[in-house]
Amino acid sequence: VGPVLEGVARRLQGTDTAVLLSDRTARILRRWTGDDRMATLMDRVHAAEGFVLAEEQVGTNGVGTPLEAGEAVAVVGTAHYNEVFDEAACVGAPIRHPITRRVEGVVSLPCRTADASPLQLAIVLGAVQEAEQRLLEQATARERRLLASLLTARRRTAQPLVCVGEDIVLATPAAARLLEGVDQGLLWDRARRTL
Repeated sequence: VGPVLEGVARRLQGTDTAVLLSDRTARILRRWTGDDRMATLMDRVHAAEGFVLAEEQVGTNGVGTPLEAGEAVAVVGTAHYNEVFDEAACVGAPIRHPITRRVEGVVSLPCRTADASPLQLAIVLGAVQEAEQRLLEQATARERRLLASLLTARRRTAQPLVCVGEDIVLATPAAARLLEGVDQGLLWDRARRTL
């Protein structure tokens, strides 16, 4: 998703806004800043490559909180649990793999509290949508067929559905709840024997 976020960073060049990409553990993978003052602020709050901003470690923030909530979140000024972040306004959203629906990371746009804007949410959601589309394009043809099969079957029934591929299991939310704690190896074995 690097090229997607590089494009966002180019469009924000000259603003007091940074772009952060984290993995699913809230570890910052990349940071783009187009302004030296913002880079200094990001360094001061440890929002740089390699640092972990998990909510349980640093409190509410634009990286860890979207991971915990599973959706886009804005954390502005003193809404941060940790006062070191008080001068920042952050909007972040999780990136979900379009086939597995597993959270792969978070895109976050931090800026100074005085520069907070409702447009941050629109920019983040647009970047996430574009990143997820790129992930779908990089999926194998077999993975895309499996997803298409699940979506087609889902339109025909409200029953829980599971699609089992050679190296992936896709399930509707209802099926995932039913299979919670079930060894996926057993699913593959049962599917192999059935077919």
